[in-house]
Amino acid sequence: MATAYPDPARNESAKITVRVAFFLAIRSLERSRAQRLLWLLEECRIPYEIKAYKRVDHKAPPEMKQVHPLGKAPVLTIEEPGKLDRLAMAESGTVFEYLVDYYAPHLAPKRFQDGREGNICGETRSWLRYRYYMHYTEGSLMSLLMRIHVLGEIKSDDSTVESTRKHELREVQTYLTFLESQINSAPQGGPYLCGNGLTAADIMISLPLLVLQSTVGLNEYPGLGAYVERLTGRPGYKASIKRAETASGEKYALI
Repeated sequence: MATAYPDPARNESAKITVRVAFFLAIRSLERSRAQRLLWLLEECRIPYEIKAYKRVDHKAPPEMKQVHPLGKAPVLTIEEPGKLDRLAMAESGTVFEYLVDYYAPHLAPKRFQDGREGNICGETRSWLRYRYYMHYTEGSLMSLLMRIHVLGEIKSDDSTVESTRKHELREVQTYLTFLESQINSAPQGGPYLCGNGLTAADIMISLPLLVLQSTVGLNEYPGLGAYVERLTGRPGYKASIKRAETASGEKYALI
């Protein structure tokens, strides 16, 4: 049985206020992650508001904890008319999956093969890739980039630090080789990770790939380079950049 999703255009009770809060700072990774969320909202085709916060002494401002107890950013809040409670979500994967479930089922591949609905191992190849990359991006790829960033900030002659940094850089090449093979073997011949259509997993992975493109470069990975160009050429991506710049009053900076 197909899952029924709320349609905000037709369901009066689904008319909500969606607000994205993010830190306002030049060279802000948090802001970059917010852009990725804005892109998803553009693809959802629902109205939303943006609230930008300035850091205080390089930290989240106190009022951010009024939005989310951990002071996380970006954070998504959803408010329903006539209700005092609001839903506040942090963590990119959680926010993405929630929005796809309710507003953008077209950004997730068909889950089951025909005739194998509800059966274990009955999922389509596209959906299995989708589920994997929704978690791989933050759990593996972004974690690796953050470790490299932290190691690069450490000013030390300790040989252990340098050897660890070199090891992590070798891991980057391993990851890029893997991703190159993945984009070149996409279901239905691509041109996206999970097949012919853009999915939320493509939007999710766009940030670390753009960071890698601007740092280590993708010249040795032509399939990935072309894939990134396809992503950044999409109208939704471009619209999200404009929304971020309008909200912040600054030129968008990736890192």
